[in-house]
Amino acid sequence: MSASSRVRALADAARTAWESGDAFAAERHGIAAADAARAARAWDHLAEILAFLRGLRSRRLDDAVAADRIVVLDEMPSDPEDIERMEIEPGLVLVRPMLVAADARRLRLAAFERGVPILVVCREPVTQAGLVPVVAIAPGATVREKVPPPEDPDHPSADWLQNAYAALAHAAVQQLDPELPLLKRMDVLLARLDAIPDDPAIHDAAIECCEALVESPEEAEPGRRRRRRASA
Repeated sequence: MSASSRVRALADAARTAWESGDAFAAERHGIAAADAARAARAWDHLAEILAFLRGLRSRRLDDAVAADRIVVLDEMPSDPEDIERMEIEPGLVLVRPMLVAADARRLRLAAFERGVPILVVCREPVTQAGLVPVVAIAPGATVREKVPPPEDPDHPSADWLQNAYAALAHAAVQQLDPELPLLKRMDVLLARLDAIPDDPAIHDAAIECCEALVESPEEAEPGRRRRRRASA
């Protein structure tokens, strides 16, 4: 199967799963399709898949908020088998010290594997300036932003959690080096999207990057561009 055929097959599987009512399976196939599209440098397909994932994740966030449940965690199992047995219910979750961003990611991925809609925000200790750092990680990505603290640290509101997450997502885009080549920018955005998947900001920035790569295909092959300049 060619690379482009694999991208189309995975994208079709994602849409089929969505039409059958399995949003989590649709997202799994969508993530695989996005990875395949990036590997094939199929930027137009990648843009379509990212838009599809953005819609799925927006609806998943709506489901998490609609659960009307907020949990504050400062401890959780460290053993993967214990995490598998841990009760996870729909809602919004604040992960705080002594837990760290890696724990928040493990919790989010465990919920995803079970098909449980949750939004996880990880906070760090308050700074001397009285702000709360929120952080998310993924392989190859760490994003951190400082936000005003909640009125009640032990009982954060749904609005505070959603606003803190949105601020983190926007920081992931705003903190990008403007001098990055398009291809590197795309890879940084995709890594940060893996860390912060539940807000449209990074999806939108990555889609814009796809569109720029379609308009400037030479930017997707910097080695070829260098060779052309050397032969000029």
